[in-house]
Amino acid sequence: MKLAPPDSAFLKSKIARRIFFLFVACALLPIVVLIALTLFHVTSQMEIQSVQRLQQSSKSHGLGIYERLLSMESDMRFMATTLSQSSNGKMFGPLFENLFQDRLNQRFRRIALIRDGEVVDFLGDSEPFNIESAEIIIEKGAKNQILLKKGKKGPAEVYLAVPLAEAASPTAVLIAQINPPYLWGIGHENSLPAMTELAILDQNRELLISSFPMAPSLVQGIAGSSGADDDRYFEYQDEEGNAYLVSFWLLYMKGGFHSPNFTIILRQAKSVVLAPLEDFKTIFPLVVLLSLWIVLLLSMVFIRRFMVPLEKLTEATHHLARRDFSHQIAIKSGDELETLALSFNMMSHQLHKQFSTLETISEISQDILSSLNSKQVIETALIRLSLFLQNDASQLILFKDWKSNLAMVHVYSATGNVASEEMLIEIPALEKKEVLENRHLLRTGGEGLPPYLTTLLGEAMPLILQLPLVQNGTLKGMINFGFKTQQTLDDQDCRAARQMADQITIALENTGLIETLEKMSWGTLQALARTVDAKSPWTAGHSERVTELALKIGGVMGFGKKEIISLHQGALVHDIGKIGIPHIILDKPGKLTRAEFDLVKEHPLIGSRILEPIAPFAEAISMVLHHHERCDGSGYPFGLKGHEVCLGARILAVADVYDAVVSDRPYRVGWAKSKALAHIQEDSGSKFDPEVVKAFLFVVQ
Repeated sequence: MKLAPPDSAFLKSKIARRIFFLFVACALLPIVVLIALTLFHVTSQMEIQSVQRLQQSSKSHGLGIYERLLSMESDMRFMATTLSQSSNGKMFGPLFENLFQDRLNQRFRRIALIRDGEVVDFLGDSEPFNIESAEIIIEKGAKNQILLKKGKKGPAEVYLAVPLAEAASPTAVLIAQINPPYLWGIGHENSLPAMTELAILDQNRELLISSFPMAPSLVQGIAGSSGADDDRYFEYQDEEGNAYLVSFWLLYMKGGFHSPNFTIILRQAKSVVLAPLEDFKTIFPLVVLLSLWIVLLLSMVFIRRFMVPLEKLTEATHHLARRDFSHQIAIKSGDELETLALSFNMMSHQLHKQFSTLETISEISQDILSSLNSKQVIETALIRLSLFLQNDASQLILFKDWKSNLAMVHVYSATGNVASEEMLIEIPALEKKEVLENRHLLRTGGEGLPPYLTTLLGEAMPLILQLPLVQNGTLKGMINFGFKTQQTLDDQDCRAARQMADQITIALENTGLIETLEKMSWGTLQALARTVDAKSPWTAGHSERVTELALKIGGVMGFGKKEIISLHQGALVHDIGKIGIPHIILDKPGKLTRAEFDLVKEHPLIGSRILEPIAPFAEAISMVLHHHERCDGSGYPFGLKGHEVCLGARILAVADVYDAVVSDRPYRVGWAKSKALAHIQEDSGSKFDPEVVKAFLFVVQ
């Protein structure tokens, strides 16, 4: 079974929470009991084993000291025998020096022979060998002795005395000072367990050697012990409050030596002795937590396997209630819940398809009906319909008129996501009639297809859906959808496409009317402009030339579409007011009188009053009214300055003056282009806007 990653979303269900807590309780209770028993048992056992190891170490170290003493005694006896048999009284011969010298240097600091009160040094430095208890050794006779000489500081000196079997001198004794590190197993001869400290007491509990400060409580603890195996262990604290575990062992020396007994003491910090226990206490809770987590994980996984499908079905019904029909349920349980989910998805898909169709029809209708351009309507319709039907290519065919068989073809490619216009094609009347008589046609690829349907975008289409565009019983055109693969288009899809096609027909009719009105509007403006120009043969074509130049200047200055349209309107009719000026004055060959010029200056006001009733020309009126104003205020009719004059009027001022000076007039011949440009440049910044002049020069040069 594949385990899904756990999450807590399914626990929102009351049933899931009940099962979850029941599962956890049944699984965790045995684990908790087992954990408690294990922790108690392991803790006690580890503590006992730690103490036993320390006790065993103290015994082993004591036995090691005793074994080293026996080994050194063997060496001393060998030397004593050698001396007894020596004829010259020397202990070291060549063979002895080679084989025995290093061994003795390791074990002893000094070796000397005491005979008849004389001391002969065999090993050690040049300092004479001196020991206060020499007489005692001699008096004791033949038994080997271990002598202790305690100093005020440092460890006690330990001596090993072995009598010589000499008939001539029965009191002769071979005595050696033992090397403490070797004897006690410390220093470079260390044989102690790691992190263990050593102290040794004699039978009077006086300190012989110690690697740590002796506390009175430690000595009292040893004195109060019975010495039994199970009573050679206790705890104490030093003067700094550190807790230690102590184990000691009594080393009996009298069996092999004439010597007091030793007490071997080993001390370890409690934190060191019980470190494994502390590690166990640290790791064990983590193991417990891991066990708990595994229980929780498994419980959530297995409960989720059965509860999540129910949660998904519940959530899906909520989506359905909110009209979110696109929500699908993915359940792979292999049981009845999976079957239920598949049925629910089918129902949701059908509802989604129906509502999506309605919404798409509404959106397409809004887009195409709000568009005022037939090309935009065609592109929007082809793209949106193709996205809805998921087809591969589309054709929108529009006939030139209701009688003609000639039609313009617009093609859309789903791959390129573009619409393009193709050349005219001719469709026979019989084929037009067949399309007109059907609400929709489904054609399969093969022989018998009309030529215009044989390929769409150069590719054969196995399935083609045709929708006629009909208005008042007349076939205005058709939309053809091509599919590269055979698929099923049900009646619902065809009806939805049919409704959209009807909306497209209405939208195209509306845009056709609007485009006709726009053409009439521009035609009216051009007619008015030509009317003014026709009044005088000297001004023929002036308005159209000024318009062309002004539009170029506006384009260079970054005018948008709306500003260009307003400039176009204003430029065409900028001199419309000259209709009110007598042609005798306009065509006068000589200089105008003051009164005549004052009458000519009235033409901007006359033009604005003529255009005032026409609301769409509101932006153009200010250009007509101010195109003779100048930046320095020397213009007319109001003497406006600088930016008080709208930008369109400032552009017309330059274009109007330039065309006027280069054209012939009754009172003069037209200027050369260079002279006209110099005149415009000379007045830049005073009469004309410098930015407009700069754009003007860019256009005409």
